[in-house]
Amino acid sequence: MAGTGILTKEMKDKQNCEKQKRLPQEIERLKKELNKRIAQGGNGLSNEETLKLSQRLDELLVEHLLGELGLLKKREKQRSQSKSG
Repeated sequence: MAGTGILTKEMKDKQNCEKQKRLPQEIERLKKELNKRIAQGGNGLSNEETLKLSQRLDELLVEHLLGELGLLKKREKQRSQSKSG
């Protein structure tokens, strides 16, 4: 049973890593779409769809930054373990 938990954790780590790799491309795509809507003017800035797009972009940016922070913490932990070991 313990092995199953480890496998699941490894699978989750791999999925998270793959997701972190895709996030920058998705963020860039949404940024371009948002900029396009803003450049169109008119209702572009007050449109409900534009607001939702902006909020989704915010969510992805936070997710990406938290993922990067997690990687930094993981690396720091590995460094401190290798120095003490």
